[in-house]
Amino acid sequence: MSSDKLSHEFEALQRMYGEQYGGADRERRAVAAEAVFRRLVAYGFKLAAVLGGIAVASGLNEQQAHRVGIGITVVVGLDLVFSNHKRLLVTAKAAHAYRWSLSRLAIDYNLGLKKALLT
Repeated sequence: MSSDKLSHEFEALQRMYGEQYGGADRERRAVAAEAVFRRLVAYGFKLAAVLGGIAVASGLNEQQAHRVGIGITVVVGLDLVFSNHKRLLVTAKAAHAYRWSLSRLAIDYNLGLKKALLT
């Protein structure tokens, strides 16, 4: 294979890889950021519920215990209404799938490069 043809094939392979990788990596970053946000919200909700439970168990008076109990119910309700837990699981799995896809794309690129160099 002439060096000019090899150069054109290599440039085409680089361009295709760069476009595919760049697009997939942007999507992966967006999904990963959403997963981090949802994880932080989930931890915040759980922390509020646990601290509220501890506060009630520590012997608050009846009126304060009712307020804390309502607060816990609101936090748990928000988690359910916004389906945070389910969406957290889905976005975490999607981020892993993007990582796998990017790894597969890199392997395909290396195989294509090897094929171009050996022909």
